[in-house]
Formats: sequence, structure tokens, C-alpha cells
Amino acid sequence: MRAVIYDCLARVDPVFAREMHADTWPKPLAISPLWWRGNGWELDIAVLLDGMGQMLLQGLAEHGPDMRLGHEIYHRQDIRLGDSATIDEFQHLSGSVTQLLLDFLTPTTHHDTLMLDPILNRKTKSSYPLPDPARTVTSWFHKWNCLMGRTGSPPIPDTFLDQLPYLVLARMHGETQDIRLGDWQRLIGFTGSAVFEVLAPDRMPAHFTSTLRLLSAFANYCGTGVETLRGMGQTRVWIRP
Repeated sequence: MRAVIYDCLARVDPVFAREMHADTWPKPLAISPLWWRGNGWELDIAVLLDGMGQMLLQGLAEHGPDMRLGHEIYHRQDIRLGDSATIDEFQHLSGSVTQLLLDFLTPTTHHDTLMLDPILNRKTKSSYPLPDPARTVTSWFHKWNCLMGRTGSPPIPDTFLDQLPYLVLARMHGETQDIRLGDWQRLIGFTGSAVFEVLAPDRMPAHFTSTLRLLSAFANYCGTGVETLRGMGQTRVWIRP
């Protein structure tokens, strides 16, 4: 589906599609796997840039109803617009936060960089497939700030990250899954639920609480961790005041 989306964008603006494909920032898109709902297959596409959403709708119309996904041909029957939110709405969320309730609907993981040889600066990446609060929220933080960079809006200051040690994992239930994205790419991801708890919430700075609420709401669109264009990291977050 990722390839179909790039094809649709290229039909409308080839230069934009090439630049977006080559861009190393987190992409302003998240794609779910195929879900069986009712009498057919569905997938969700979260688009974080308004202009890209319009291009995608136009490109899908030009692409035609038949799409090859893997070895199968699917006939597109319907396109429905789902939930939407504005940057301004995210930034004006208010209220206290004591816990975050999270469902990781699809395998979710983060990249850890391991130093193999500090002298030769040899490094490798490995999967971190557990619902770690700091890694999870930092993922949302980087996705948000990259979106702000694309829209020319002020980012969240790095000082927000200083408070993340006060967000801890209270409970978790789930399992890890082995995901193969190609002949040579293998990731281990976590699916299940978790509860993140704020230690001493009454003593947390107001900007930390408001930013945590913003990023938690944003996570329902942007997903968590890596490979969110390949169905990974689909996340649902609820806030407990």
C-alpha cells in the first residue's frame, strides 16, 4: 500500500512524490494493515498534511479502483473520510494527566543503536519491542516536531524530554511478534496494552502535562515507533485525568 500511495502522489505531483520518498524525516503518513470489517477489507490511512490528503484523493481517483497489494488484486469500493483534528485543537487541549492507557494494535518497535566498535565508529540497529514510556513518547515528540518543521510552526522544546523519567510503566499485557518486511529485514514488535503513570502529577510543570496530553492525542494519528508506513505502530491512547 505504501507503493500505491507514492504512485498516487506521483500522478499528481511527481517532484513532490520523489522528494517525499527521499525525505529522511518521519513521513506525515501512517498506514494500517488490512482489517476485515463487516463484509470486506479496510485499511486506515492517517494523513498529517492537508495538501497531501487532497493529492492522495486525486491520485486514487486517477489510479483506478483495482490495486495490486502483494500477490492479490483488490477492488476499491469506497473511500470514507474519518476523524480529523487541527494543530490548533491539539495545542489547546487542557486538563490534568495521571495515566495514559495505550493499545498497541499492531506490532510496535523502536530502533536502538548499538555501538560495535567505538574506535572505528561501527554501529548497528536493533529492535526494542517493549512499551517503554520514554521511547514511546519521544517517538510522538519527534513525529510532531517534524510535522511542525514541514508546516513552519514552532516545535516543542527539547526541555519537555527532561521530565520523561517521571512517566513510568505501571502495567502491561501482550506479546511480541516476529515481523518480516522483506527477505533481509526482520523486526520484533509488541502488541497489547500498557498503562503509563505520571509520578507525583501534582508537582509536574504545567507545560509537561499539556504537552503530554497533546502528544497522546496526536499518537492516535501518527502511530508509534518505526515502519508506520508498513502497518506497524498503530496506537490508540486514552487519557486518565
